[in-house]
Amino acid sequence: MANEVDELFGGGTGTTDPKVNGALVLAALGTLTAIIGMACFSAPGAAIVLVGLWRIEKELDRVDNGYLDISTRPVVLSARRWVFAALAVVIALLFLQVVLYSQGFYQMLGDLFFHNLLAGGV
Repeated sequence: MANEVDELFGGGTGTTDPKVNGALVLAALGTLTAIIGMACFSAPGAAIVLVGLWRIEKELDRVDNGYLDISTRPVVLSARRWVFAALAVVIALLFLQVVLYSQGFYQMLGDLFFHNLLAGGV
């Protein structure tokens, strides 16, 4: 029990690993959601990626504050680059969606879909 308490307050001999897998999963899931959301609305995917970015930043703060070993910093920074790449993709998709909305693409697509649906062709 005493070893677990020492470990909790940084007095133990073990090291804690950074928790980057959850943030990477959120970034991938958010990107996928944004891609699928291009059919309707891709903002929820961006929100999921932002949660992943928030989690990575918390891990980086843990490294900077000394809670995690400094040797884990490259792992966290690498994960941070992946999350920033996912964020860039999602932002590009949001801008593409704005352009498609302004050009009337979704109106045309909706008209085509409902025309085929009413004609019994889908």
